[in-house]
Parts: sequence; structure tokens; C-alpha cells
Amino acid sequence: MNNSLFKSVFNNKVLNKLIFNKVNFILSRLTQSNQKLYKWQEIIEDPYILASHGYFNEIKACLSNRIKHVRLNYIRLFERVIRGGNLEIFKYILEYFRIDRRLKIGLGDAMLKTLLITASRIGRLEIIQYLFERFANYKWDFVRAINDVPQSNDLDLLKMLVDKLEASDPNEFDDRFDDRSLREAFNNAAFAGNIEIFKWLLNYRPKDFQGSMVFGYAIAGNQLEFLRYLFENHKDHYENGSNYLLSAMECEDTFEIFELLMQHTEFHMNQSYYPAYFGNLKVLKYLHSKSLLKCTHYEMDKAAIFGYMDMLKWLDENFKAGCSTAAMDEAAQRNQLEAVKWLHENRTEGCTKEAMDGALKSGHLEMAKWLLKNRTEGHSFSITSDIALTGNRQVLEWFIENTNHKPLEKDPTILRKVVAKGHLEIVKYLHERNGEDNIFYFTSEIMNIAASQGHMHLIQWLHHNRTEGCTEDILALNENIYKEDYTTMVQWILENKSQVDIHSIRTEDYISHLIQLNQFELLEWWLNKLELSKDQLIETKRQLYSKYPLSFDSLDLLDQYINK
Repeated sequence: MNNSLFKSVFNNKVLNKLIFNKVNFILSRLTQSNQKLYKWQEIIEDPYILASHGYFNEIKACLSNRIKHVRLNYIRLFERVIRGGNLEIFKYILEYFRIDRRLKIGLGDAMLKTLLITASRIGRLEIIQYLFERFANYKWDFVRAINDVPQSNDLDLLKMLVDKLEASDPNEFDDRFDDRSLREAFNNAAFAGNIEIFKWLLNYRPKDFQGSMVFGYAIAGNQLEFLRYLFENHKDHYENGSNYLLSAMECEDTFEIFELLMQHTEFHMNQSYYPAYFGNLKVLKYLHSKSLLKCTHYEMDKAAIFGYMDMLKWLDENFKAGCSTAAMDEAAQRNQLEAVKWLHENRTEGCTKEAMDGALKSGHLEMAKWLLKNRTEGHSFSITSDIALTGNRQVLEWFIENTNHKPLEKDPTILRKVVAKGHLEIVKYLHERNGEDNIFYFTSEIMNIAASQGHMHLIQWLHHNRTEGCTEDILALNENIYKEDYTTMVQWILENKSQVDIHSIRTEDYISHLIQLNQFELLEWWLNKLELSKDQLIETKRQLYSKYPLSFDSLDLLDQYINK
């Protein structure tokens, strides 16, 4: 795609509106799939998408805000870059993660090893050559790269890496690879179904084939022709056939593999539950035709639970084992309304209270309405509180309005439990019905509970809509403030709740915590609040530099404050 032309269209407001106003609708009609469709604004804010599709200028703009992306997953990002194949973006991301600085302090090895392995698996020769040229003196882990390269289906790349391995000093290898084992290379060749690479490996390292699991990997990769090749040429390597057979039963796409394995594997009657679990009616019919199918209620239960209607009806027509109450109970929980209706009309086993409980707690309102109208088993005594604890206000209100079950006022701990789970809509519901008698027990402890679980949205709502506030030890008694997701909440509480003193928590430990997370924007706020002396800053850096050497931004910020 011509990115320059593409971006010029986006920047033209008239063309943009004309062409892309209905793009989501058109794409959804064309694809008829569940694939996520992104708006342009979402794309330019997501470095992983930008990396995958080669948007160089956009990814630079996106990553310019280091604060927003301080916890970026470098393995995931590099994989997207390598899959995209844009060398310039790859070079930029290397610098973004300060690879030279990492190597200088001896902490860049894991990153470089990951890059070579990923590029080998995806088959990006240009990126691999750049790595070898840029880091010419680095001791590369060729063995792990060779083990992954068959997934790329690139025999020439495999040969090149093997040449590099043969030319290297064996003493430079990681101790885990002293034997230069390439078993995983055989496995990955099987998974990819590449007979040519497999034969080449067999000629190069025959001893490693003995420890491989090529049959299992070929089955996992749905490689029928590769399996035929193995049975014709390496049948003696076929072991644990029963486990392989179970893998082939998982979906109808592997039915031909299943048939092939049946020619070489002893089938056990107690394995028939497996295709029922995965909804593989084709395998069930095959086993039945061979008089190998022994059914219990389990098979029909699973068919109902997962909504396999064709299987459910077929089992009912061909076997007398029936089902159990678990069929309707769990089908209701999973919102399999068609299956529940069919069981109600065609079977006599019925259900238990678990059916209504499961539907309500899972938020399946239409299922709950149907059960209330058509079944008499009812629900459990604690169901109102149970619904509240799911956070589903719509279901809660419907249930209270349409049944005579006890109201939430009878549960003195419901507010605390709901707050602990972070369910704002239920807190609002209780607030609206609290009354002058404070029947749900709103106190200053409620905000403390929200803080203990990191529910900042609840804290802010309580702050604006209730008057109880919090206690002055809301942070001092909260050990969770040292979790990564709590730092912004801690800052908000200190800025908005005057009764909470910044020194109520261990400030030295908290600064250490922020540096560990490299949350340098929050660190700057804390440094301004605490007004530490130069000697204190120097001592802080001395203690933490060796402990968190990769927190470059935070350590650089400390230097700035030291040098002020």
C-alpha cells in the first residue's frame, strides 16, 4: 500500500468524510466475521498496530509520549515490527528501547536473543542480517534460532543459520545448549508441514530426531500429508497414540487425520467423551458406525451445555443414556436458550435451582425470564446479593421487581462487598435507596475499602456524591499501594483528601516503588512534594541505581534534580 497516498486521503477532510464515513459498515458486510475493526484514531494511538503495518512517522509520534508507554511490552512490540518487516521501524524501536545502554550495563542479552529468534521464526532475512552487522561481536544463540526457523518455511535461512553455528566457537554457547540439540527444529518442521526442511534436518542432525515429538506437532498443525509421510517412513517413531488420537478428535477440520490415526492406534471405549466435549459429531458418528461408541449421560450433558444442537438431537435419537440435570443447569448458565428449551420439551430430567442462579449470575436476562415463566425450581436464598456482586444492575432491578425474594436491605455487608469488587452501578443503586436511616451503612470505611482494591473510579464517585470521606490512614493501612496500578490513585488521594498526610506512608519505599516501575512523571510529582535535599537524592540514586538499572527515565530524572 502507498502510505503517502493513503495519508494524503486521510488529511483531506472532504475525501475522508466521503470515503470513510461508512467504512466500518462496509467492512463488516464484506468480512462477515468477528474481526475487530479499528477507527483511524485508535490506530494512531496503538503502537502495536502501527508497527505491524509500517506506519513509521505515526509510530514515532505515538511513542514520543514515553510516559504513556512506559510499560510497553517490548517482546510483543518487536514481534509486530518483525512481522511487518519494516527495517527502518525496527531500527527506530531498537533505539527507543536504548539497546546500546542496555548492553553497556549487561542487560541487553535477553532482548537481542529474542529478536534473532523472532526474526528467524517469521523469516525476516533483512532484519537478521542487520542484527549480525550491527552487533557483529555479540555471541548469538544460533541454536534457538535454528530451532524456530522451520516455522518460516525458509530452507535457505535455515542453512545460513546452520553455517553461522558451525563457524562459531562451541565454548561461547549457553550451558543449556552444550549438546546443540535441534529437537525443536524437527518439531517445528512437523508443525509447519515442511517435508523438505524435515529431510534436510534429518540428514544434518539425525540423532536429534529421536528425542522429537513430530507426530504430535504435525497433528497440532493439521498437517495431513506430513503425517502420511511419517507413517510411511518413520512409523517406529509413533508413540502415545491414544493421546494423539484425542488431539485429532477436537475439531472436524482434523477428521481425515483422525481417520489416519485410527488405522495405527488402538481405540479405547472410554475416550468417546472427548469428541462430545468439542462438539465433533462427525467423529461420534464414525465411532458409532464402527461400534466403538459407548455413551453415558456425559455426552448429552456436554452437547447441551455447549449448545451443540445437532449432536444433542442425534444422541437422543441413537442412545438411551439420556442426560442429567447438569445439562439444563449449565446450559442456562452458558445462555444456551435453544438447548434449554429443547431439553424442557423433549427430556424429563429437568433442572435444579442452579439453572436460574447460573443465568442470573451470568447476566443472561432473557434466559432468566424464560426460566421464571416455564420452570418451577426457583433460585437460591442468597441470589439477590449474588446478582449484586456481579455488578449487573439491569438484572438486579428486573429480579427484585419480578420476584418476591428478599431485598438487599437484609444483607448488612452488601455495600462493602460490592465496593470491594468495584461495581459502581450497584453502589449508585444502593446510594439511591439508602435513605435517612443509612440502611446500607455508608461510612468513611467505604472509601478505604475502595482504595484497598485500587478502585479509583469508585473513590472519585464517593468523593463527589457522598459526605463520609475517608479516614486519615487510608493509605497507611493499605499494603496494595505498592502495586503498579495503584500509583495514580495514591497521587489523586493525596491531592484531593486533605486529611491524608503524604508522610503517612513510607516515602522512601514509595519512591523506590516508582523508580522500579519507571513511572517518572509520578516520581517528579513526589520529588516536588517532598523537596528532598541534594544529599538525600544522591543517596536515593546510590541505593536504587544497581537495583533498577533499566529504569532509565527515572534515574535520569534523579540526575536532573541532583544537578539543579
